[in-house]
Amino acid sequence: MAAKIGQELLERNRKLEDRVGNLEFQLTSSTELITQLRHELAIKTDLLHVYTNDAIEESSPVELRNINVDILQRKIRDLEGENKRLQEEATEVRIEVKNRENDSVDLNFCSLPRRPWSARRKRRSSSRTL
Repeated sequence: MAAKIGQELLERNRKLEDRVGNLEFQLTSSTELITQLRHELAIKTDLLHVYTNDAIEESSPVELRNINVDILQRKIRDLEGENKRLQEEATEVRIEVKNRENDSVDLNFCSLPRRPWSARRKRRSSSRTL
């Protein structure tokens, strides 16, 4: 029985060692592929920079000015839109403040202590006699 268990353990160990060997090979292959792809990407990036710089140097100042004008016009449109939105928001805030002030005045008027009618009449009659 012990011999059979030992044989099974040896077989499992051999299979695991084979699997580890395959995984190490795949890891090495993947690492090499990644290194190669990074190198190719670096070369292509450098080429792209060269082409971009050549295109900018070859373009005339008028073309560059047109590109800058387009960018600035787009920024102006965006800023005008934001300005309009902010003005509308400011108007809404002003209206809200005015409404709250009116509500506050109404509440203050309602909360004023009222003098009885006779006290008001006495005050008026005393001011007439002066």
